[in-house]
Amino acid sequence: MRKKMIPRGILLDSDVLSHFIASGRQRLLKDILAGHQLIMLDQVYSEASFCPWDSSRKHLLDSMMADCGIVRMNFPSDVTTSVVEEFFRLASENKRLGRGERACMAVARFYRDAIASSNYRDVAPYCEANGIEYIGFLDILIIGINKGVINEDIAQGILDAAVLANNARFPVNDIRAYTPTKDLGDF
Repeated sequence: MRKKMIPRGILLDSDVLSHFIASGRQRLLKDILAGHQLIMLDQVYSEASFCPWDSSRKHLLDSMMADCGIVRMNFPSDVTTSVVEEFFRLASENKRLGRGERACMAVARFYRDAIASSNYRDVAPYCEANGIEYIGFLDILIIGINKGVINEDIAQGILDAAVLANNARFPVNDIRAYTPTKDLGDF
């Protein structure tokens, strides 16, 4: 059994932020992931703050950052070329990945942060292959339920809002049917 890594922080992908904003319950993220430094890379901020059909998105994101204590971080391109090389390698290998996802993946690989994303198809396997701690959007909802921060009905409401507003697709559409693939006790 692999020893559980303790991440420095949790890199938030734009989809997680967008899903919480869509539900109107963005302040819950800090309570659900209490005890962890929440980090948003500049590339993620650019993706999450732009929404052509919602001109208030940037304001909502800025409020969420302040309310949840999310730290905005520059992409560390001047610190190490390995991170930059990984960012561009990921772009050439998988055209489906957005800039924010690639930035989170590259930084997590070299800085040992965890990633919170809802990209179960691309980000989760990369994290598994590179020993990076990964929590999906559904995992975050389960963590909230386990901690007593939210109940199943609130979690389902957040999930439904993400599907409706963001056209999100998840392995299940009912939070009660979701079983995490790993122990979420450290979160």
